[in-house]
Amino acid sequence: MEQNLIEMNQKIQISKDENFGANLPTAELSWHQISVWVRSERRSCFRRRSSSTQILDSVSGNVKPGQLLAIMGPSGSGKTTLLNTLTGRNLSQYNYEGVVLINRHRAQIDTIKSLSGYVQQGDLFVPMLTVKEYLIFMSLVRMDRNKCSDHERKRRIDEIISELELTNCANSRIGNRYDDIIGSGISTGECRRLSFAAEMLTNPSLLFCDEPTSGLDSYLAESVVKILKKMAQSGRTIICTIHQPSSEVFILFDKILLLTQGKLAFIGTSYQANEFFTSLGFICPLNFNPADYFLRQISIIPGSKDECLQQINRICSEFKERENDELKENHLESSTEMIVRQPESIIYKASWMEQFHALLWRSFISNVREPMITRIKFSQTLTVALLLGIVYWRQQLDQKGIMNINGAIFILIINLTFMNVFSVINTFCSELPIFLREYNNGMYRVDTYFLAKMFSELPYQIIFPTILVALLYYMVGFNNTWNSFIMFIFISNLIANCGISFGYMISCLSSSTKMAIALSSPLILPLLLFGGFFINNSTIPVYFKLFKYISWFYYGNEALIITQWINIENITCTTQKIYDNQLMNSSINEALVTSNGHGGEQRCLTKGISVIEELSFDPSNLYIDIIALILLIIAMRFLAYMSLSLKSRIR
Repeated sequence: MEQNLIEMNQKIQISKDENFGANLPTAELSWHQISVWVRSERRSCFRRRSSSTQILDSVSGNVKPGQLLAIMGPSGSGKTTLLNTLTGRNLSQYNYEGVVLINRHRAQIDTIKSLSGYVQQGDLFVPMLTVKEYLIFMSLVRMDRNKCSDHERKRRIDEIISELELTNCANSRIGNRYDDIIGSGISTGECRRLSFAAEMLTNPSLLFCDEPTSGLDSYLAESVVKILKKMAQSGRTIICTIHQPSSEVFILFDKILLLTQGKLAFIGTSYQANEFFTSLGFICPLNFNPADYFLRQISIIPGSKDECLQQINRICSEFKERENDELKENHLESSTEMIVRQPESIIYKASWMEQFHALLWRSFISNVREPMITRIKFSQTLTVALLLGIVYWRQQLDQKGIMNINGAIFILIINLTFMNVFSVINTFCSELPIFLREYNNGMYRVDTYFLAKMFSELPYQIIFPTILVALLYYMVGFNNTWNSFIMFIFISNLIANCGISFGYMISCLSSSTKMAIALSSPLILPLLLFGGFFINNSTIPVYFKLFKYISWFYYGNEALIITQWINIENITCTTQKIYDNQLMNSSINEALVTSNGHGGEQRCLTKGISVIEELSFDPSNLYIDIIALILLIIAMRFLAYMSLSLKSRIR
């Protein structure tokens, strides 16, 4: 078996690249007695019980510069937890103890972060950027401008593109193979290499990779691990988790660490692993993948749990007794303090303004390069305008026209709301995973991201509502004065931005797009009901008044009704009176028509002010409504920002 491993290793020749390790400080990483417990709470009617479950049990190990270490084990063995513990990431729900050392000195979290890169499982990119543009953005937020000039930044990007074999796709859009509108873009293997490239920009001494071959076929998996091997040979210390490597991939690793049930089963070279398992009576058959065989010995087989647990305990106990001298030299026997801890604050490489400019540039490019989305929005705007315009075509200023014009106004408000709410939810929710990953990697602040996102989308949020209102204004025949037209567009844009703000808020409060969509309609419905169209304002019960005062439907409806009717002085009034069972038409210009004893009675509105008062609106509230709409926009966006900040800290 050992001879087979040697022969396989001789077949793999990976050249060392000078540029990869240029001016690179070396870092030997070791850890001693790492134990981790996950906290959980159980609540009952009268008490709350706390408990903890141990997921790592006294795990020790080390890896030297120039080595590539693979952390292997069955699913749920604690591989990712160990990786996160070594980097001090995502530990808010855990209790932990142990010691992490760099070059045999206790390591603080800031030291580890400054020396390391972290490639997480799964690739998340902004699909409309090219490979080079993505690396440019990463360099803007991750490379210190005071220590790295623009020329050095560009040179570093070109070097990384060349080293990781991304030259052929440097100007290709990243794309999204799961989205038919955006398009597939670069290949899966190129996406993986791009993830490595982003981390390599800062030339880290330590590189952590969580499942770098996940979702790749055997050929792509081997090519990715060869890239890691190449980077390690330049003097880097690289640690990665991997689930079930092929024999070709397995032999590339300088060291392997086997975890099972949160315990250390083995750490050493592949040759040492074969010797260790052989000494216990577990002899790997010829032409059998060593990785598969080793993992099989430390896995629990359904139906044989007790026997498997006994075997696992035996393997872990035997290795603990045989721990090699190299590992013991790095232990601090008397220490149980876990130096790795969550930082109180994040030190950013770029200033606030540099982050804002970079994020604004990225968002602007992403918006401009989505012509299909723009065309869909434009088509949607035209369709709604034509449909409503045809239905409410050129209304007359008479009693029937009053009802139709008021209906057109409220339908406009509904469309401005729902079109923008769901548009924001579908785009913003899909980008949140990218934001959360980049924020947790310390690239930029929450406020810079949120402001850049809003400013980059502001032109679209103004243009499309303006087009809709401008078309509908003429087709319906609203108040034919320039002042009313300008005010109508201004108020309509405020209403649209209320819908957009609500979309931001509900997106930040929700955990997924489906949840945000499911919550939107029930939350909007009461605001819509008390908007002054379905229920007269004077008849709303006191206990429902709150919905009216937080409803942009109410403020928008009142403001548009006032804008439409305030200057109208003459509305035709045609009534039908009944005299001796005969119908007679009569056109009058009084506000109230009263018949004699033989006829009926019908209220007739002949002035715009009468229409406003009939709906229990106050003509003097126009600017109050505008201020209220602006305050609602600010309030909902502030809640969205606070929710996003809280979500980013929890994650």
